[in-house]
Amino acid sequence: MIDESWGLLARERAGLTRRTRGLGLGAAVRAFNELAVPGIGGVWFARPLAWAVLGIRLARGRSFSAVSVANAIEALACWHARADPDSRVRGRTMLAGVPNGFVSFREAARRGFYVTQPMRQGTVQALRGLGLVHEGPQRFNAYQLTEAGERLVELAYESFRPKNDAVDAVLAKWIEGGAGVHTESMRAALDPRAPLPERAREFLRERVARWGPDAPRRAAVIAWLRKPDRSASWAERPPLIDVEHWRDLRVGARFFDLQRAALAVLDGAEAIVRTAGSLRLAEASTEPMEPLLEELSARASAFLDENHTPVGAENAVAFATEVRNTDRAAGLRSAVERDGRGLLIDHDRVLAGPVFRRQPPAPNASKTDDSEDDDGGGTPEPTGALPLPEGISRRVRSLHTLDLDLDGRLGGWLSGAAEAE
Repeated sequence: MIDESWGLLARERAGLTRRTRGLGLGAAVRAFNELAVPGIGGVWFARPLAWAVLGIRLARGRSFSAVSVANAIEALACWHARADPDSRVRGRTMLAGVPNGFVSFREAARRGFYVTQPMRQGTVQALRGLGLVHEGPQRFNAYQLTEAGERLVELAYESFRPKNDAVDAVLAKWIEGGAGVHTESMRAALDPRAPLPERAREFLRERVARWGPDAPRRAAVIAWLRKPDRSASWAERPPLIDVEHWRDLRVGARFFDLQRAALAVLDGAEAIVRTAGSLRLAEASTEPMEPLLEELSARASAFLDENHTPVGAENAVAFATEVRNTDRAAGLRSAVERDGRGLLIDHDRVLAGPVFRRQPPAPNASKTDDSEDDDGGGTPEPTGALPLPEGISRRVRSLHTLDLDLDGRLGGWLSGAAEAE
C-alpha cells in the first residue's frame, strides 16, 4: 500500500511527528532565505526539478498523487545509482539492501523503500519561483505544470529512448504495473549524477537568471560567486550586489548565527540531561552551559544591533530580545520553552521531551532533522571550498552549485571537494 503522506513537507501534512527544533522561527528562516536568494527553495542541482515536473505530468489523470509518482521516480533514479558515494545520490544505505532485479512502481513508492525526506521536498518553492507550475495552491499535489514546466519535461528527456519509446511513456507503463525501467537508456535519463542535456540546462539557466521579478537578485549572486577574487568579509560589499540586498544578506547571516547558537545551547543541555537525567536552570551560569549561553546572548545582540526587521522576521526579533538577557537561566528557559520537543521545562529543571535524543549524535551527523528550514529539511547541503562571509544563507551555496550544474561542471567540483576532505 502506498502511503500518500511520505515525503510531505511539515506544513503540507498534519499530525505527523518528527524531531524538528524550529524554535518558532520558521517564518524568519523563510524570510531571510527568500531575501538572500529568492525562488530556488532547497534545489542545489537541477536533476530534482526534472524528476519533479515529470512526476507532476505523469500523475495527471491517474489515481496516484503527484507526490507518490515524483517520489517513486526519484527513488528509482537513486536505486540505479546506489553504488556511487556521490552526494547527489540519496538513500544509499537503505537502497543497498534492495536486491538487483525488477523494482515495481508500488515498491519504489512505498514508505521505507527510500528516504523519508526526498529531494522533491526541496523543489516545492523552486517550481513556483521559476514559473514551472501555475500560481495558486502551494501544495505539491495540487501543482499544474505551466507551458515552461511542460517544456522542461521535453528538453530533459527528449534525447532518451528506452525500449525505443519516450521516457514518460515507459514510466507511465511502469506506474500501471509494467516493466522497462531498468534499461541503460532509462538509467541515463534519470541519473542524479549526470547533468541534464544541454538544451534543458540552457532553458533552466535562463529561468534562474532572467525569469520573474526575483531574477535580478539571483543573477547578482551568481555574478558575484563567479568572481574568483570575491571577498569573504561583510565589511566589503561587492559592487555586483546592491546596498539593500547586501543588507538583507548580512542581517540574515546574523539571524542564522543566532539560530545556530540557540541549537548549540539545546545540544549542550541535551548532553547534560542524557547523562544526569535533568539540568537545573540555576546551572546555566556554570560550565559547560555558561559559555554557550554567553555566545547566544552575543549573537542576539549582533542581530538586534542591525535594527532591520523584514516582513516575516518579527518573531526572530522577539526571540533575540528574550535571549539577550544577561540572566543565563532566563536565556536557557527561553530556548528550551521554544523547543518543547527534545527538551522541556518542569518548574526549575530541564527534562527530556517527547522526541529527546537518547543517544548522542554521530560527530558528522546532519542537522537537517533538528533545525527548521524552508528548503525541504532533508536536502543535504553541498560541501566544498567556497569562501563566503560568515553565516550567510545556505541558499547562496546552493545557487553556486546549481549554477555549476547548469554549466555541466558540478561533478568535477564535487569530486575536488571530496578529495580535499
